[in-house]
Amino acid sequence: MHAMRQKTRQLADDAPPALLPGRPRAAIYIVDEERQIVLYANPEMHRLDSRLAEIGPHAFEAQFVREPAAGCVSGVLRHTVTGRWYRLQEESIPWGRRRHVKLKVLDDVTEQKNARMLREQRRESAHQASRLSTLAEIASTLAHEINQPLTVITTYTEACQRLLQASKIDHAEIIAVLAKCHTQAVRASSIIERLREFISQRRHQPAPWPVAALVAEALDVGRPLLEAAQISVDSQQVADDLVVIGDRILLVQLLVNLIRNAIDAMRSTPENERRLTIAATPEAGEIQISVADRGCGLPTPDVEALFTPFYTTKGEGLGLGLAICRSVAESHNGRLWASGNAEGGATFFLAIPVEAVAA
Repeated sequence: MHAMRQKTRQLADDAPPALLPGRPRAAIYIVDEERQIVLYANPEMHRLDSRLAEIGPHAFEAQFVREPAAGCVSGVLRHTVTGRWYRLQEESIPWGRRRHVKLKVLDDVTEQKNARMLREQRRESAHQASRLSTLAEIASTLAHEINQPLTVITTYTEACQRLLQASKIDHAEIIAVLAKCHTQAVRASSIIERLREFISQRRHQPAPWPVAALVAEALDVGRPLLEAAQISVDSQQVADDLVVIGDRILLVQLLVNLIRNAIDAMRSTPENERRLTIAATPEAGEIQISVADRGCGLPTPDVEALFTPFYTTKGEGLGLGLAICRSVAESHNGRLWASGNAEGGATFFLAIPVEAVAA
């Protein structure tokens, strides 16, 4: 038994220090849980609490509270006196004839915990800022988007009135026109619902989302503008099996903003050449989504200027769209950039890590 204890003591004392400079070594102790006595404690454990042998393991461990939702034998604990955080790992080990002996390791993770909390706070701040800024951008375009289906509804109702006033009423045609009218009313309602959903969302809500579904939703939102501008869309290069972890509302809004920019860029392009191409490919641990147009190209050689808040080439624009898009990308630990196309037009690239906000 003495040799076993010596070996355990040597292994514990030789435990490698943390990789980060200044980070404490792990505190290690061995407990007979049946008798509630400490069989061994390394120097770091004695530095953590020199009274361990006197008070016993039960009183020592009572000083810690488990992190909410840990719910497992090994988890993250907070010391109620010092406020520091420790990762506890424990495992049953053989110790002579004793049957209920556990090796326990307390690794100080306070710095990592604080760093993660700061990252989460920054991410939340970026989310709130981008959400409020996006509201300003949405407000400037909402009336235009709502006006389109309402204008179509007006046209269809006028057509119904003319059909009803005709000497010979064509019921089938009236039903078809009313169906189209209903479709436009649903579209107008969905625009308002998307805005309501965006406003009511309070926190960043990361979840796995198929890229194809995000692209399809963004195209659905932009459909009235695409149809009005007579722009053909190619989204066949988006594979169904690509998935990113992120906030659906924010990612869809980002793609909608890029689609709107592409539409505006093709205003002066001949109608038969107006084409929007959206593709998505896996690239070294991230998903890269591209939105390409055949428009007027980038308005400035300084591409980074496009992402500066309040930079705009539109008379009615606020200059917040691309700045918001980049903010959303960065809140997902992603990137957003643009480049001109050799054949004309521009392509905007969004790269989102596959595990963007899972940590």
